[in-house]
Amino acid sequence: AGFRLINNHLCFTGSSVQEVSGGELPGVFYRYHSSMALFQLAQYIHNNAYMVPELHWTVRHSKLDMLLHAQNIADTIFKDAQNPHSIEGLLEIMTSERLGSVSGLVAVKADTKFVVDYAKIRKVRNKLIGHMDTQSPLPALLCDLDALPIADIYDLVNKIDKAVFDASQSHIAIKVRYMSGNQPINNPLIVDIPGLKPAPYF
Repeated sequence: AGFRLINNHLCFTGSSVQEVSGGELPGVFYRYHSSMALFQLAQYIHNNAYMVPELHWTVRHSKLDMLLHAQNIADTIFKDAQNPHSIEGLLEIMTSERLGSVSGLVAVKADTKFVVDYAKIRKVRNKLIGHMDTQSPLPALLCDLDALPIADIYDLVNKIDKAVFDASQSHIAIKVRYMSGNQPINNPLIVDIPGLKPAPYF
């Protein structure tokens, strides 16, 4: 319970590691599952450190990682209109290839709270981790980080994952890719993982 496998098909060319499952759909899920795994790792660190005063900076770093990967998760589903180099997200791929139903994804993209939370997350992320805003005093940037509710980050990621789950139920190609990143490891040595455990969608 709590551990998930990422079924990305990788190969080492001698100079770099490449994802070898061709096509846009495998590519988007490679990015999605990788970002989700890194988000969950940062979440695990945050949940087990925030009650310890001596780990204050560890908590801040893990929150920054959560911000970074939360935005990456969003950008794998919806093309980042603010970035001219952004590649197609799941919504755009499903629409262009006429795969399944995009109604859940469209609803999330139009959700007012999602839009507001994404903008807040992006703002802090762009000033402290995606880039470094050297024009602003560090204490002010850290104030913005501390003031951002952790619940808003969870809510954004959960809304996206629920919408992707719903989309995966509408077409087998999407379902196979989505489920490849959500397989439990059957290991008797893994007993429990402290921290939040989201309820399953099914």
